[in-house]
Amino acid sequence: MGYPACDRMKTTVVTATRVADENHVVHTINGGGGDYCRKPCAQCPWRVDQSGEFPPEAFRISANTAEDMATHTFACHMRGTEKPATCAGFLVRGAHDNFTVRIRRGRGEMLDVEDGGLLLHPSYVEMAVANGVPRKDPALAKCMPEARFPHLRLQTRRSRRPVPIERFYRPCSGETLERIKRWPGLIKKLTPEVYIWSSEWRMYWRKGGGYTYEKEEAGLWSREDAFESTRHCGPEKQIDFLTTDGS
Repeated sequence: MGYPACDRMKTTVVTATRVADENHVVHTINGGGGDYCRKPCAQCPWRVDQSGEFPPEAFRISANTAEDMATHTFACHMRGTEKPATCAGFLVRGAHDNFTVRIRRGRGEMLDVEDGGLLLHPSYVEMAVANGVPRKDPALAKCMPEARFPHLRLQTRRSRRPVPIERFYRPCSGETLERIKRWPGLIKKLTPEVYIWSSEWRMYWRKGGGYTYEKEEAGLWSREDAFESTRHCGPEKQIDFLTTDGS
């Protein structure tokens, strides 16, 4: 299932093979050219309707792909070992803290991926649990976003209201502060007013200070004021300017 996509060699080398059950194995692969799927395939394990098709051990083995700053990625099992590709379901739902994916997205890659209108598991943990792995299994302990947002889980239990999964993801429309610092002309491609998004905290900036998960409570800045208000921030803050029209 997983392979280190940071290795952009076109040739592939299987570096490890672990048995999940008598019918399934999990390969670790170097190389492959960095290809990735654009939509979940017919047998994608991230699809809710495919729950139970793979053994629990396969999800324990591949759990390290969903850990913070992971370098291995979750591969499409239908592509095999000769032409490996990163799984689209993983890119949509489980790769937001993966170091390899974040680097490539920072280069403008892996952004043309969609769920294909399919119902996907909201996180790696939920996918693993749906396939028979106990929620408290040690293999899932470091998986994101659960490890980073325990307070949200507790809040959800008390209120019985689910936390929208979109809160864990950077909205896709807009530009990054770092790109605008490097190429100032990009700011003119934004809408006249923008939201400021912190990928570090995965929240919007409020106009009067602080953060919010809710777009309706987020502040609106002119694109020039947004830049002036954030230009002091370093790349570790992961500041994005989001357009108001979703473009």
